[in-house]
Amino acid sequence: MKNMMIILLSLAFCATGFAQTFTLTVNLEELDNEKGAVKVCLMNDAEQYLKDCYVGKDFRFPADKPRQVVFNDLPPGEYAIMAFHDVDDNGKLNTDGAFGLPSEPYAFSNNPNTWFGPPKHRKCVFKVDGDRAISIEF
Repeated sequence: MKNMMIILLSLAFCATGFAQTFTLTVNLEELDNEKGAVKVCLMNDAEQYLKDCYVGKDFRFPADKPRQVVFNDLPPGEYAIMAFHDVDDNGKLNTDGAFGLPSEPYAFSNNPNTWFGPPKHRKCVFKVDGDRAISIEF
């Protein structure tokens, strides 16, 4: 009986101690040039949408690699992505002076329409419940 209890406790520890995680590959499509870097913000909280990244990554344009960003060890859940091509490499999304519209290319997960401003969170959200690849278009 004592051995059985030890085995059950060990199994319970293993089940809670090693949560399953997944890999998300984001393919960057329709980039006009290879200047600067692409800033990719992965968000996992609707309240923090467009305010804070769960994980942020930069993509540089190596000649011998595909245009993609890989996020490893993601827990299952709902995510959204906002990315922009920082052409002048100044670390921020440039806007024009008159209306504050972005002057550098940008993209969102699910490729929603952005004619009337940034899309709502619900239009960009996607699930990660296994290894997954998505494409975003600039």
